[in-house]
Amino acid sequence: MSSLLILSKSPYESSYETVLRLALTLSKKGEKIGMMHIQNASIACTIREYMKHAIGSGLEVYVLGNDCEARGILKKIASGVKVVSYKDFVELLMNKFEKAISWS
Repeated sequence: MSSLLILSKSPYESSYETVLRLALTLSKKGEKIGMMHIQNASIACTIREYMKHAIGSGLEVYVLGNDCEARGILKKIASGVKVVSYKDFVELLMNKFEKAISWS
């Protein structure tokens, strides 16, 4: 099984510790987990400690490039985060992951 967690809220108004724990728990059970950051959640991809933990734990981390550009943070995205287009996002949803979970 594979799941794409879609995060849209800022890390300052949502519990990212909880979603990261959930992702790691599912991953340890053998599920392939991706974390897609859109809208204000793209800010989380600039937080090195959070990204280091997520990527270092084997999670696939994505961020929507257009949202990063709109917020002026594209050059601040942590290494290891895959910056994707809208087309890539649809590809992830339709072909790479079996289910999507929206976290708000």
